[in-house]
Amino acid sequence: GEVWQHLLLSDPTTALILAPHTKVFGRCTPNDKVSIVSTFVEQGETTLFCGDGGNDCGALKAAHVGIALSDAEASVVAPFTSLDKTITSVLDVLKEGRCALASAFAAYKYMIMYGQVESINQVANAYLSITFTEWCWVFMDGIWTITMAFTLPLARAAKKLSPKRPTASILGPHTLASACGVLMINILFLVFGLLALHAQSWFQCRMWDSTDVSNVLTIGDNYETSVIFIISGYQYISSAAAFNFGYTFRANWFRNYVFVFFFAVWSALLFGATLSASNLSCIWRLNCDNDHVVRWVTSTEPEPIYNNWNTTVMPIGFRWILFALMIVNLILVCAWDYWVVNSFLSKLSSKLSCLPQDSQPATAYTPPKVEPITLEKKTSIASQDVV
Repeated sequence: GEVWQHLLLSDPTTALILAPHTKVFGRCTPNDKVSIVSTFVEQGETTLFCGDGGNDCGALKAAHVGIALSDAEASVVAPFTSLDKTITSVLDVLKEGRCALASAFAAYKYMIMYGQVESINQVANAYLSITFTEWCWVFMDGIWTITMAFTLPLARAAKKLSPKRPTASILGPHTLASACGVLMINILFLVFGLLALHAQSWFQCRMWDSTDVSNVLTIGDNYETSVIFIISGYQYISSAAAFNFGYTFRANWFRNYVFVFFFAVWSALLFGATLSASNLSCIWRLNCDNDHVVRWVTSTEPEPIYNNWNTTVMPIGFRWILFALMIVNLILVCAWDYWVVNSFLSKLSSKLSCLPQDSQPATAYTPPKVEPITLEKKTSIASQDVV
């Protein structure tokens, strides 16, 4: 410790060069520990310090990450306290930290996806002069989005420490590839659903007059609205399923039990409403007729179907087509995020980062020649400490 302080005061340049290559700092006072940790922090190094006593409090506070290996004074100033009092707690902190970062980015990408899908829905509705019914908005903007966004980060950390860190860039290639790829797949399947609807012989595009369009409560009972709600509504759920993959930083997909529960419940409800005409489907005025209508959010009595046919029930064959589109959409977004983004692109990025930045070969570090320090008898450094 005293040698470090002497070198830092007499020749700070050499001290800063030697510091990253020094494996052990011994015989350190509390001030020496603070000095060493602060030096690494000031040099831009992410620093972690473990301590088990009151003399480690200063260094625990100065480090980026401080882990107390006791319940004494050190646990007061340290952000983390080890329960088993062993150095293996460092691995636990790293695993939990990487899991937290990966979970935060999963929730971030999902909210970005929610906004993009919502915007596409609005554009499609404006082009077709239609809108969703009240309960559709409640589920898309409220129930589905809130439950998926809040349960997505609940996954536990992976059991093994990953050899690399998760991305920390919200506009990095990994984040953009994941979000943009899922978005493009979702757009394609919405287009496929509308094209399939217009290819049906029984479908007739409803013509609107100025009176119909002026009342937003009467332009939601049509087949275009039903198809857009089925396809894009399930994309609120399937996109969350894709982002739930933690790869090597979070636990297995099925280990996020709360998320899996809501994913299964919302999928079952939407699948049932798509394939059957019942009171359940009439909540969204989907596959519904006047015999099964339910009241709207803002009404006290059931509202009739506002179209010339008094029904939005689709043929069973077309319902299975929509069901198949939902399943394939789910499979493709999950495959994109798991195999393409988290596997192929991650490995490619790791290989590219290992390449040299220029054509010159890398040279090994050669420590500078340090003149021997001559200690006079007046110094307080003992001979055994120098050794």
